[in-house]
Amino acid sequence: MHHYALHQPHQTSARPRSHSGNLVRQAFTLVELLVSIALAVLLIAGVNEVFRLTTRTVSASNALSDVIRDNRGFQGALAADTHAAMIEDAPFFIIRSERVYAYRNQADLDSDKDGQIATADLNGDGIEKNIPVTTYNFRNHRIDVLAFFTSEFQHRQTGNDGTYVSPTTSYESYVNYSHMKVRNNSATSSGERATYYPDPGDAPTNTNPNPNNYFATQWLLGRSQILLLDSPPVTEGYIFNSDPDYKRDGTSQQTKGPISSSSNGNQVNPASGQNYLIQQHRFDLAQTSIARYRRRALLTNLNDTDWDTTFAYRFWTNPYSLKPVDSRQVSQAANVFLRGCTQFIVEYAGDFLDQRTDTDVFGHDGRIDFIRSGPTTNPRYKIRWYGAYRDTGGPGGPGADGLIDPAYDVVPLTKYITIPTAVQNVVQPWELVVPASPTVTNQNYTAAWRPYSLDKTNVNGYRPQLIRITVTLDEPNGKLTEGQTYEYIYKLGY
Repeated sequence: MHHYALHQPHQTSARPRSHSGNLVRQAFTLVELLVSIALAVLLIAGVNEVFRLTTRTVSASNALSDVIRDNRGFQGALAADTHAAMIEDAPFFIIRSERVYAYRNQADLDSDKDGQIATADLNGDGIEKNIPVTTYNFRNHRIDVLAFFTSEFQHRQTGNDGTYVSPTTSYESYVNYSHMKVRNNSATSSGERATYYPDPGDAPTNTNPNPNNYFATQWLLGRSQILLLDSPPVTEGYIFNSDPDYKRDGTSQQTKGPISSSSNGNQVNPASGQNYLIQQHRFDLAQTSIARYRRRALLTNLNDTDWDTTFAYRFWTNPYSLKPVDSRQVSQAANVFLRGCTQFIVEYAGDFLDQRTDTDVFGHDGRIDFIRSGPTTNPRYKIRWYGAYRDTGGPGGPGADGLIDPAYDVVPLTKYITIPTAVQNVVQPWELVVPASPTVTNQNYTAAWRPYSLDKTNVNGYRPQLIRITVTLDEPNGKLTEGQTYEYIYKLGY
């Protein structure tokens, strides 16, 4: 019997061998390593970009949400104030307009090619050109003041010494909407904090820096109110009325009253030996009433400068309180209303023209003034707004076109129509400060309606009926590509 051996097929190893019989180690080549590293870097960069874009989008969304929230609060407060505004038989109603150049933020300053604040590349051609003074944008700003009286239940915003709030209320108040002077709080050589309050956009100097109110996105719009009471509680801190009976002795001019701006400060109760400027907002309660203050305004010999600066002032604020916190610091932060407010524009409308024919003349026709456009057979009408010069559009539609045309843009009333001299002696003109032209750098404008104009029995009275508020809100850290602009039209309460 034969036995046959089973032969297994010869299997060769998959491992390569060298000529000497040793195994050869397998690895990536240098090119493969470089390619894999490059791919990993690209993947990481892509992921990082996704996270960066997501973070920026979320930040912008949060910033926009904050702006919308602030705007809603502003809209509600302004609607309530204008509804309660005293126009007839009020002491005064003042609109004071001011224009100022300012950089939007630090990034805007750093990217300025020619270092000239009044020039900018507005069309993307790489050339910086002069910004027309009547075109308002990220570099050219309006910081108006709106001052009036209201008849509405209000609480105090400030507290007495040693307290932060007060239970005192009143149905009458003086209300001031304006950009505020912000304390710089810079350290001085003595180690204390500076108490200088620069205006919005004031250029910083070595002695008076402006770290908190230089860039437009740093600006704060305030709603400051002064409650009015003829007989405030003796325990309350308030602005004292040094002439409560409104008497004249025939030799000295009567004082301008407790809510006027005074370089010497206003007397306060309780007497502490220190007079506070009313714009310091230490006490928001004054010893007077709307009726009494109106009588004072009628009796006191006030010139145009008084109306322009004495009553339409900017309040001070210190939102960056320093320890230890006291009543005064809290009171100076209580009137901050909107942060990052880069534009606050106030304009008015009313019945100042007789437009019953094709030729407009000064007078009444029972309708709010309007602008005609389109064909004569089917004309279109829109409200005519008055105020400081502002380029709002042209024949091509809305949007600044670089020209001022009364048929489309906002102009002062007296630059559009001439008030006859004989009529001026009767109507008490209200446009007290008017720019010489729409091209001059100084575009300051003041319209002040005084007691005679606001007298409801005066058939010759010319009073504003509508106001238009244009406000732009921005974010100081550049999270928004541009500020958000809102426009509101309110009917003034009578």
